[in-house]
Amino acid sequence: ELKEKRQLHWIQNCEGCNETLRFLDTSLCRDCYNIEKLINNNKLVNYLIDELTKTSEMVNKLEGKVSELQERVDQLEEKDSQQTKNTVYNVLLIGRTGNGKSTLANVLSGTTKFKEGKYAVSETRDIQDATFEYLCKRYRIIDTVGIGDTKLSEKEVLDKMAEATYSIRDGLYQVLFVTS
Repeated sequence: ELKEKRQLHWIQNCEGCNETLRFLDTSLCRDCYNIEKLINNNKLVNYLIDELTKTSEMVNKLEGKVSELQERVDQLEEKDSQQTKNTVYNVLLIGRTGNGKSTLANVLSGTTKFKEGKYAVSETRDIQDATFEYLCKRYRIIDTVGIGDTKLSEKEVLDKMAEATYSIRDGLYQVLFVTS
């Protein structure tokens, strides 16, 4: 009877420990070990369930935030799209007479609207402009009279340049200095 009590005592304190195996009947200790293992597994399962629940709650919150942010991005893209449609990017061409400003303007705009002179003779007497679209943006090419124009006085050239500045009062995107 004392021996049985001792075995019972060892079973209660077993906790799956290898040292206990030496003192107890192997099958009893194995049962004790398996029970301990099940208890630990149950704790692990409960812990994992808690963590998964927390993670699921975080995912739901993040999905809500992502939806809010996507709506905001869509609104901003729509607003930007409207602004881009209404925006015209002004490009001013400046250079000496005969350097190819009008030719460049025709190439950029894909037109033949700009009169081109031959042999460095000025053809542009007034500001010429054309609007075109490229990559969903509207551009306006402004061709100016040439600096050192052979057919206009210095004052007339300066007056034409002043007109060019007035035509870009809504802003200037780029100035291209055309050289030979």
